[in-house]
Amino acid sequence: MIQDAKSELPINYRQIMYMGRCVNSKDPYMLGRARVYPEDQNIADRLKSIYNFNEEKDAWKDNDPFVFLPLLPYFLYQVPKVGELVHVIYTNPEVKTLKGQYYVQGPFSSPTTIKNENFNSAKTFLDSGIRNKPYMAIKNSENEYYNPKTEGVFPEPEDVAILGRYNTDVV
Repeated sequence: MIQDAKSELPINYRQIMYMGRCVNSKDPYMLGRARVYPEDQNIADRLKSIYNFNEEKDAWKDNDPFVFLPLLPYFLYQVPKVGELVHVIYTNPEVKTLKGQYYVQGPFSSPTTIKNENFNSAKTFLDSGIRNKPYMAIKNSENEYYNPKTEGVFPEPEDVAILGRYNTDVV
């Protein structure tokens, strides 16, 4: 295992967030949980490692290894759509068990894509998306809108906002 020159710990020990793709967000308990395939795991091998697990029948059950809890409180409800990028966090990254695994909604490449952002496009501003072409910026270098008609559509940095997928609900 690769060691960090500044410490005795393996380099990946300090990693706390991993990427994953949402494969199902229809939580039967309506708690905002999501079924996520983490990028750092071999999904087929993980499924085979669970005795008598049938993904079609056993999804969402106690032995489903891909059920992640939302890290946001229930009152700030934001569940990813199938195919969207999420960040997954484990309470102990060395032992990725069924309990103690959480997700946070992944980034978006533009406020104009929140209705339909796909997994790869969401990586635009991450190292793994370095080859993605960014969408056109909404403001220019003088902080003016390219299209003045869009002023007020998106929250400004000084705003406090709760956003919906299709509009701004509270600013």
